Amino acid sequence: MNHLGAREKAAEVGHPTRLQVAPVWPVATLAGTQLIDAALCAVPVGFVTQCLDDVRFPRRYHWTIAPIKASGAAGLLAGLIVPGLGALTSGALVTYFSVAVAMHLRVGDIGRNMYSACGLLAGSAAVGGRFLTYRDKRR
Repeated sequence: MNHLGAREKAAEVGHPTRLQVAPVWPVATLAGTQLIDAALCAVPVGFVTQCLDDVRFPRRYHWTIAPIKASGAAGLLAGLIVPGLGALTSGALVTYFSVAVAMHLRVGDIGRNMYSACGLLAGSAAVGGRFLTYRDKRR
């Protein structure tokens, strides 16, 4: 009879029992930023609406930004347990912020909003690199 505890049984069948990616703070910081940004887009706050208008993003699609950002935060946090999902989410965020930077450049909006998008692009790439360099130590 096998008397393994729940943690040992879970590890034996390959289920994650703890956070897989370390350090956690870069992922948590980017996820938190995405959640705050999602909340600001959901309200919507005036400066967010102005930013979207400045890059000529159609108003009829403004509502899509909040769930996209919230999904990004959820994917990053889930990626702490399932690193492949975190890598995929980071790739999606890199694409999102690359498009955002391109939209700012296209309309000549070189300023705070574009530099914020550049910073979030760099942060997404860095977090994605962390997920991509993860090695499963259980194997």
